[in-house]
Amino acid sequence: NNQDSIALEIIDSIHIKYRTDVDVRRLADTLRWDIEYRHAVTTLPQVDSALALLQERMPQLTKPFRFIKNDEYQSVGSFEHYKLRTENNTGRCYLKPSVDEQGKFSITSNYIGKKADHTMVRISVDSVSVETLVAPSSNISQFVDVDTYHEIIVFDKELLNGIDAFIANNSESRIKVSLVGDGQPYHYYLTPTEREILAQSYELAIALADLNRLTDQQLRLSQKIELLKIRLNK
Repeated sequence: NNQDSIALEIIDSIHIKYRTDVDVRRLADTLRWDIEYRHAVTTLPQVDSALALLQERMPQLTKPFRFIKNDEYQSVGSFEHYKLRTENNTGRCYLKPSVDEQGKFSITSNYIGKKADHTMVRISVDSVSVETLVAPSSNISQFVDVDTYHEIIVFDKELLNGIDAFIANNSESRIKVSLVGDGQPYHYYLTPTEREILAQSYELAIALADLNRLTDQQLRLSQKIELLKIRLNK
């Protein structure tokens, strides 16, 4: 009756009830394969369509970025925004987003000034704030250059704790950045350009993650259909 969810539950119970009846269990397997085949054949065109639409958007999404990859020691490249290149911002405090080609998003907090020992970043819009988790020491770099103190902290996706989405969703608002740790807290505001860059980076990260997910799903469905064709003698 095309009630596939119920049918799959019944098929599972058949394998339990008729453990030693090979013929019955083979029939149950055939019924499961038929359901899985119909689902895969129905789902694949939907995935193909979503993937095609996303691929059409990618040139526009990646336009503000340059792609960086050294094939000698990197297996995965990353995207850097043209307006926020590291070499042009060495003398100030700022947040730098990074997106790799798999859609993994991170933010690096660059601080210059008196020693702050910051391990967290708090983002505030009016009275609402979101903060990262505490960064482990392995993600923190501190050094002195010509009597100037530098702190560089990388907040991976797992440490961001939602500040990436919070910034993107409030990119039209005034956003305050607070560096928090063992030292005196340090505060500054993102410029309109920085808010735009972070929002564009977040959007690109989501699109790249979807692109990788859909590409993988497309391959798996194609392989599944071919395998089930063989099993069902189609």
